[in-house]
Amino acid sequence: MGRRLLELRRLRLVSVRCARRSFRTRRRGDCSGLTFKTWRESTDDWRDGRYYWRALRNVHGPYTSGDFKNGLGAPNHVVAKSTAGAMDAFASSTHIGMVFFRSLYGGDQIVEAKCEACGTNIFYRTYRSDPSYGGVARWGWTG
Repeated sequence: MGRRLLELRRLRLVSVRCARRSFRTRRRGDCSGLTFKTWRESTDDWRDGRYYWRALRNVHGPYTSGDFKNGLGAPNHVVAKSTAGAMDAFASSTHIGMVFFRSLYGGDQIVEAKCEACGTNIFYRTYRSDPSYGGVARWGWTG
C-alpha cells in the first residue's frame, strides 16, 4: 500500500489532465498518457522494458485508451475484469483508469483524471460492471 501511495503522489506532480486534447503536445483526452507513464512503458510499442519518465517530461506514449483496451503493444495484455487487481486498469474506447484498491461493494477506487478541475486523483467508479470497459494489465507488473 505504501508503494502505491508514493506512486500516486508522484502522479500528482505529473499533473496529467485528460479532459482536453492538445494537438500541440499530442496529448489524448483519455488518460492513456497517465497510464503510459505510470506503467513505465516505452515510446516504442514493441519494447516491453521499464522506462522512467520524469514528472514534467512531455511524453504521453503511442497508445490510446482503445489500444490499451485491446491489449496492443508488447507490455500490455487483456485480463478478465473479475481478476483485475491493484495497478491493473479498466479501459473503454474513450477512457482508461487504473485500479488503486478493489472495493467489496461493487466498485473500485480508480486513479484517473476525469476533468481539468478534478486533476489526478482517486475516485470510486463501477467500471468493473460496465460492459463498455475491459480489463488490461502490464506484463510483469507487480503493483
